[in-house]
Amino acid sequence: MNLNFRSLPCAALLFMALHQTTTSLCAQIPSIEVRALSQAIAQAGSQLELSIAAGEHTGELQKLLFSTPGINAEQGSTPAENPSEPAAPNGIFRVTIPPQAPAGICEVRAVGRLGVSNPRALVITQQPVVKISADHSTLLTSQDLSSQELLTDKIIVAHCQPQKRNYYRISLSAGETLRVSCYAQALDSLATPTLILLSPQSEELSRSRATGSWPAEISYQTQEAGEYYLAVHDFLFGGGVEYAYALEHKIDNGTATPSPMELDQLLRPTLEGTATSFHLDQIAAHSIASEQVLANSQTPPFTIPFQLQSDLNQTTFEFRATQSQPLWIEVSSAAYGQLTDPNLILYQLPASQDTNTAAQPTRITQQDDAPQIGDA
Repeated sequence: MNLNFRSLPCAALLFMALHQTTTSLCAQIPSIEVRALSQAIAQAGSQLELSIAAGEHTGELQKLLFSTPGINAEQGSTPAENPSEPAAPNGIFRVTIPPQAPAGICEVRAVGRLGVSNPRALVITQQPVVKISADHSTLLTSQDLSSQELLTDKIIVAHCQPQKRNYYRISLSAGETLRVSCYAQALDSLATPTLILLSPQSEELSRSRATGSWPAEISYQTQEAGEYYLAVHDFLFGGGVEYAYALEHKIDNGTATPSPMELDQLLRPTLEGTATSFHLDQIAAHSIASEQVLANSQTPPFTIPFQLQSDLNQTTFEFRATQSQPLWIEVSSAAYGQLTDPNLILYQLPASQDTNTAAQPTRITQQDDAPQIGDA
């Protein structure tokens, strides 16, 4: 059927116009989105140039808001072509952090014509921060960690490069221990850093990969003196302004107590307060390898907090259940940010009247979670 709009009454045409206007008014208003800052870590008492490195609708910015009091940001400007016209803001802010600013994560928001943006992290430290922008994707262009600019007690901030590695070199004596930590997620970064330590002969000595909020970290005692290399890259070899990381290293010679790293003190995950409702009164745990005897057992439902030790690979808990009783067993570890990959095995212990005879367990089921980045 063909419609002749000229034959429609005026009321119908007016309704169509109003409907189209209402639909346009219901469209979502764009908002400022900040995905990455030009620098995600800075020292208290320093000045730096800060801009929005990645985002949406970030034009016509007016100011930056900081959750830490006392931080001041002044926007720069670009001279207009016509001298009689005022200079235009260029979106680059000169940020001044007061010396008394507390170390930790400061939230930064951008304010513009379209409102206030989402927050991004700016980590404030007490130690000096060195930003590396130059290409250092080969051994020949590697950054020297033994230089005065990059000595220990300084934090390096850089970006992973797509399909490349960033290289650092450091001179070590025999018997010294090199400790390195690399953080990314706490900087609101997309990177999953991977650290690789290479010998003076370019042989791989140690490797570590970040898992969630936990850093990639290496602790290695050298066997020979020489120039060692440290490689950093994203686990999936992504890169760009949204793939920032912070790197800190220490050298221990065994004569003094190892000094803590500031990044570990500020950003390392903690589980304080997550086990306040747990009770361990009548729970007996043992290692299968140790052949200990369970002194007590528990009747469901119950919750058990425990921690795997370096010499305890398996932990066993005994409980009593009746026939046809449905069971729900859940291991909560990764949800708390722990570097574990639980594997749950359920056994049934046969009833035995002879206490001197070891009961042979029958395996009922085995459950393992789906593999993911960071699993052991």
